[in-house]
Amino acid sequence: QQHNHHQQQQHNLRRRRRRRPLPPPPPFDRETRTMAFLNSRQYCWVAMVVLFVFLACGAGQVTDTATGDEYFYYIPYLTVAIFFMFGLLMDVLFLDDAVFSFDPNYDNWRRRIDPKF
Repeated sequence: QQHNHHQQQQHNLRRRRRRRPLPPPPPFDRETRTMAFLNSRQYCWVAMVVLFVFLACGAGQVTDTATGDEYFYYIPYLTVAIFFMFGLLMDVLFLDDAVFSFDPNYDNWRRRIDPKF
């Protein structure tokens, strides 16, 4: 009796340990794709950031041997790259219709959202 009970417990443990197959991934529809990737305008922002970071790395700094002054030629390029980076950030956060909509008038928002309005 006890041996049979022990075998039943082992069988239940083995059955519980079996891994169930994972469910198939959801289909790759257009809405998922547009959320995951940047649009062409945002790729232009990224290209400008990369270009100015590259220019900043290439510009470097120069020391005048006569006076000993250092000239940092990379700072203007890095500043422009930072401006473009913030432009990209604002574009991604606020310039897409599906992501963010700021409307200070509550009635306009309610009219768009509420089906009974």
